[in-house]
Amino acid sequence: MAVATDTDTRIYLRLLGFVRPYTGRLIAATAAMLVVAATSSAVPMLVEPVMDRIFVARDESMLGPVALAVIALFSIKGAAWYIQGYMMAVIGHRIIADLRHRLFDRLLEQDISFFTRTSSGEIVSRITFDTTQVQQAVTRALTGTFQHIATIAGLAVVLFVQNWKLASIAIIVFPVAVWPLSRFGRAIRRYSRQTQEQMGTLSALLFEVVSGIRVVRVFRIEGPLRETVGKEVDAVSNTLIRSQRVSAASHPIMEWIGAVGIGAVLWLGGRLVIDGTVTTGQFFAFFSAVFLMYDPVKRLNGTWQQIQQGVAAAERIFDWIDEEPRVRSEGATPLPPAQDGGRSLRFEQVRFAYADEPVLCDIDFAVPAGSTTALVGPSGAGKSTIADLIARFYDPTDGRILLDGIDLRTLPLDLLRDQIAMVDQQTVLFDTTVARNIEFGRPGATRDQIVAAARAANAHAFIEQLPDGYDTVIGENGVTLSGGQRQRLAIARAIIKDAPLLILDEATSALDTESEREVQAALDRLMAGRTAVVIAHRLSTIRDADQIVVIDNGRIVETGVHDELLARNGLYARLWQMQVEGRNAGD
Repeated sequence: MAVATDTDTRIYLRLLGFVRPYTGRLIAATAAMLVVAATSSAVPMLVEPVMDRIFVARDESMLGPVALAVIALFSIKGAAWYIQGYMMAVIGHRIIADLRHRLFDRLLEQDISFFTRTSSGEIVSRITFDTTQVQQAVTRALTGTFQHIATIAGLAVVLFVQNWKLASIAIIVFPVAVWPLSRFGRAIRRYSRQTQEQMGTLSALLFEVVSGIRVVRVFRIEGPLRETVGKEVDAVSNTLIRSQRVSAASHPIMEWIGAVGIGAVLWLGGRLVIDGTVTTGQFFAFFSAVFLMYDPVKRLNGTWQQIQQGVAAAERIFDWIDEEPRVRSEGATPLPPAQDGGRSLRFEQVRFAYADEPVLCDIDFAVPAGSTTALVGPSGAGKSTIADLIARFYDPTDGRILLDGIDLRTLPLDLLRDQIAMVDQQTVLFDTTVARNIEFGRPGATRDQIVAAARAANAHAFIEQLPDGYDTVIGENGVTLSGGQRQRLAIARAIIKDAPLLILDEATSALDTESEREVQAALDRLMAGRTAVVIAHRLSTIRDADQIVVIDNGRIVETGVHDELLARNGLYARLWQMQVEGRNAGD
């Protein structure tokens, strides 16, 4: 077997740790492997009586026993082969399921920054393609390696029992086989990791094309995309071809090494037969054992290559499993029950930067319980970042954010997010039923509660008109619904959660006037009796807010109510005037 590095060994041992829950099946499979190895080693023992007693001595009485022995031997071997094959397949599939569960659980624990720097295609590739590579490595290693080594050991015993001198010559080539196995294994692992990375890039591209197919069609960018995707497809193909070149070269080299050993045995063994030192039957029995032993030696080469592919994939998987979220739930401070007016919120000299690039600077304002605070300003001013900080998608670089006077970082994440409902401009719905999408706001909600939330969100009427009503499957991200309908489902989801703190991030910016009117009415009902932070592009929707905070270039430049800000003739007044002029021009 090839020499593995410490890193390889550590990764593989960690991978094999996933086998522990299936120890019983592994023991049964191992016993079956030993039976397979034993029966394979016993085959050469039948060659001598066949040659010497039946073909040379013409002893007819040996025909029946030898024939029955052959049938019995291969029947036992076949049964054992089935048991070990089935058991290891079950173990392999269970391990990969466990790995996928573990990887997905870890993904759910990661903070938003992980997903901003990792493409969707890369995530899908690791959960699907990489884990499949690991499965092959686990099953082939536990079955192939153990079975081949056991078979080699059994046949080696047979060889030394029959003729230790010939046996010594036969196995002398084994150390020679280690070097090519090691070289080929390293190359295969390198190409395998490269392929996995390229598959992640290709998956990301395909995901973008499929999700943006309308843009692709309208702007007729099929040609450039065909070229871009084609390059990635060719890159994957070229890497696989290089990998196959190494794999293909390994087989004849291993064949040649085996041929050297077989040739040496044939030359020396033939001389012993000619000299009369051994019988023809003894030689062919020995030669059969040698021939049978070199087959698992060659198979170890393929097994080792698959192990290297699996180690490369496992390394990528463990990189993600080991990655610690930057936003951690380490706090344990209890939170008193919310009052009827929601919860208070305060920013104290908050600063934040993305990758050392300042985004927010000295943000300081308070949101009294039960009030509505609007955040307005030009695009890129930092409004959505403030909303992300409230939900602890990120933590401030400096300063602190208080909920009812308690630093968010001292609260358990689950407890904090139980206090928050959010309606975003980019509505996220899931490919399941209408009822299930609303129920995500309160898992276990009754149908009556779901319907009540839909009524409050002005969604009940259109839901009733769907083919299966609340049981209608709405497709990926609600593709079968209009923008206004999707937004009202999101509002219903927020209503049924009944959280004391509400974040609205430009929830009506992408809607037409009629849809906006219906959605805004639903939002007004949603905000009643809650603390609300509203990010708005259309200033007409927040003119009645209790407080308007104007942000520009990551800083608060104005604070007040609508009339006060207009009177100051500052940034808010200019933004308001621009929208008024825009509406008048539209009229």
